[in-house]
Amino acid sequence: MKKIIFFIALFFCFNVIFSQNVQIEGRSNTPNTLVRLFVIDDFVSWEEKLLAQTQTDSEGFFSLQVSISDICFAHIAFNSERSDIILSPNTSFKIDVECRSRDTLFSYFDRFPPAILIEKVNDNNLNKQIATIDNFTSAFILDHFNDLYRKRRYELLDSLKKRVFKIILNPSVYVKQYADYKIATVKQAVNRGENRKLMNDYFIGKPVLYNQPAYFELFKSLFSNYFNSTTSFTAQEFNKTFLAGYDAFRNYLKNDTLLAKNNRLAELIIIENLNQLYHQQAEYQETVLYYINEIGKKTPYNEHKTIAQNLYKKLSRMAIDSPAPDFKLVDQHGKTHQLADYKNYFVLLQFIDKHCIVCSKQLDELKLLQDEFGAKVKFITLATEDAYAETRKLFEQKNISWPLLNLGKDVMLLEAYQTSIFPDYIILKPNNKVGMAPAPEPEQYLDYHLRHIISHE
Repeated sequence: MKKIIFFIALFFCFNVIFSQNVQIEGRSNTPNTLVRLFVIDDFVSWEEKLLAQTQTDSEGFFSLQVSISDICFAHIAFNSERSDIILSPNTSFKIDVECRSRDTLFSYFDRFPPAILIEKVNDNNLNKQIATIDNFTSAFILDHFNDLYRKRRYELLDSLKKRVFKIILNPSVYVKQYADYKIATVKQAVNRGENRKLMNDYFIGKPVLYNQPAYFELFKSLFSNYFNSTTSFTAQEFNKTFLAGYDAFRNYLKNDTLLAKNNRLAELIIIENLNQLYHQQAEYQETVLYYINEIGKKTPYNEHKTIAQNLYKKLSRMAIDSPAPDFKLVDQHGKTHQLADYKNYFVLLQFIDKHCIVCSKQLDELKLLQDEFGAKVKFITLATEDAYAETRKLFEQKNISWPLLNLGKDVMLLEAYQTSIFPDYIILKPNNKVGMAPAPEPEQYLDYHLRHIISHE
């Protein structure tokens, strides 16, 4: 019996040590709003992991509680708008949040995240010190822009670190690392001739700081284009070997001294460059996804398994031939529509919101496309809650017959389709598979892409 009690006590001690609480209480100026807390799961893919969610009450108050074991960079989201916050074990926050209306934007494309005022926190000044480092380095660059970028007075950078640590007193190891890598990123930006020295000083033979965003900011600056920048590979040899299979490709990369001798760092560089290659060369996308998946299965490093799995998931989301997110929404006539209803058709989805200043004109252009494609393509417009009533009037005025669906408060559906700027267009193929996401607007040859996708199906 004593042994059982001992192991139960040990179990609870283990959980206290390795999973410690964070409490966030606050008030927002938006009552009855979805509130979510995400942690950045890794700084290569920047994939978010949902930690907790709640709803602001009728007066805007909310409370969130999560358990973490280490310092985390996180996003707190009010509907779809996010702001940064840094979490550390055993901390509590009291915050005031102002979600700014898009009616106040200076231009159509400006996006202002919710403004967070931290009224009270017991995190040993972690959030304040990180913000101070960011603000100070940004101000330093602005104040010395001409000297740094035009006159090449690199000696000014020597004083940057001294000034930072004159402001930040008694920094923790985490804050010191953040400042070191942040300042090194400034050095790299203004003096790219030091790239090799920065690699040696900050990465080669050094531990990988997986929970340090400043580390990965410098890492991406130095290594994102490594396959093209190193003299170890020629374009012809690289392209040939890249398509020869995963094992042949990994063996070929060992021709580079850095990738041959620094296994953990080398694999991280490979993952990052595969990520870049996916976006740069469409013909390699299928192979890139396969290689990232192979790394996730074969890597000896648990951190890289997480990164590879996150990256594969992120790149596969809304990729060509991936399943489109389902929905079940009501149209202007009260009829319910589900994506599965259109599995036998090509579909053009149009997402619009209240601030879509070109949508009225584009609806006219879409009517012409509907006349051209006829029954081959089903048109569906999805309007946000604040745009629905006005868009419904437009549909009536223009005698538009295709479904107008009310998104209501379905923020999750917009995120599932990766829609953040309106209007947004997505082409779907039969069986509810993604054909093109995003697709261009009507005046940017949307008709050409529709024809191309239809002809190749």
